[in-house]
Amino acid sequence: MGEADWRWRPAVESDLPGIRGLFDAVKQGERPLAHDRWRFFGRKDEPAVLIVGEDDRGIAGLNALLPTEAVLDGRRFKACQSIDTMVHPRARGTGLFGLLARKAREAAAARGIEVVYGFPNATSLPIFVKSQAFVYIDDMPRYIRAIRPSRRKPGFLGAILDALVRVLPRGPADATVEVTVGAPSDAELAPLLDATPPAGECWVHRTTAELRWRYAPEAAMGYEWLVARRNGKAFAAVVWGMRDPSWGNRCNGRAGLMEILGHDLPALQAALAACIDRAHAAGAWRLEAIVSRDHLAPLLKRAAFLPRGTVFFDGRRCPDDNPPPATWGVVTGDFDGY
Repeated sequence: MGEADWRWRPAVESDLPGIRGLFDAVKQGERPLAHDRWRFFGRKDEPAVLIVGEDDRGIAGLNALLPTEAVLDGRRFKACQSIDTMVHPRARGTGLFGLLARKAREAAAARGIEVVYGFPNATSLPIFVKSQAFVYIDDMPRYIRAIRPSRRKPGFLGAILDALVRVLPRGPADATVEVTVGAPSDAELAPLLDATPPAGECWVHRTTAELRWRYAPEAAMGYEWLVARRNGKAFAAVVWGMRDPSWGNRCNGRAGLMEILGHDLPALQAALAACIDRAHAAGAWRLEAIVSRDHLAPLLKRAAFLPRGTVFFDGRRCPDDNPPPATWGVVTGDFDGY
C-alpha cells in the first residue's frame, strides 16, 4: 500500500471518536473526552488545522496544527504548533505520514500561516527530519522545581525530603505586592503581553482571546492564574496547571509553569512564589518549565528551579522551503504537552 492509496480530508467534529481511537492505538491510553473536544474543536476564532487519512477501516492518520501568532524583529505573523502527528501501526511505512504533513502545511498556508513549529520526542524527530517535514532548530532548556518528593519516595525519606524542599528559596519577598487567584481582565492582561523579543529572536505572541481558550477549564488541566498587583494594578501574572483526575493514571502529579507574564521583577517573584505554594497545596510532586528566554532564567533559579535536560524543537516554513527562524525564545505554554 502506498501514499496514493490513502484518502485524506479535513477533519470534522464527528471524527472525534475515530481520532480518539487512533490516539489509543498509537499512544496506548486515551485522554479525557472534554480535553480532546477542547483541543481540536474548542477554538472558534482560529480553529485547529486537522487533516486525517483514512481507508475502508477508518481513520489511520492525523496531522494537527494549533494556530497562534509569532513576532520576529517587530513583525507579527501567523504561526502554528504541530501537536498530534500520528499514524496507525497498519499505516506505517506507506507514505501516509508525509502525505498528511504536506496537506496540513498546505491548509495552513491557505489561512496565511507562515511558520509551523513543534516539540517532537526522540522517536519522532528523526522521522520528521528524514521526511523533510521539519528542520531541527535547537534543544530548549527544561527546569524542574521539587514540590513534594514524597509522592515518588514515600515513607520516612520522603517526609525528610518534603521538609527540606519547603525551606528552599522561592525568591525575595515584596510586602507591597498582593497575589490573587483568578484570571486578569483583558485590560490588565494586554500590557503584560506587550513584550519585545531581542533582535533576531522569534517568540510566540499570544492574544488575549487565545489565552482565554488555552487555559479554559475544558482543557481538564486544572489551569490557574495568579496575578501580582501593587496598589490594585496588575504588574505580573503566571499560569500553572496539572492534569485533573479525569486523566486517570495519567494524572501523575507533574505540574507545568505555563506562562510568566510581565516586566516587574518583584511582582514576578511574588507570583512565582505563590505558584509554588499553590502547587504544593494541590499535591504536585514537581513543577516543570520549558524556558529559553534569557531574562526569565535568573528568575527561575532564584526560586530553586534546577536545569534538567532539554526538549527538542523543530520548525518549517509554510508553504515554501526557506528555513524557519533560527533562534526562538519559548515558554512552557508554547508547548501543548502540559
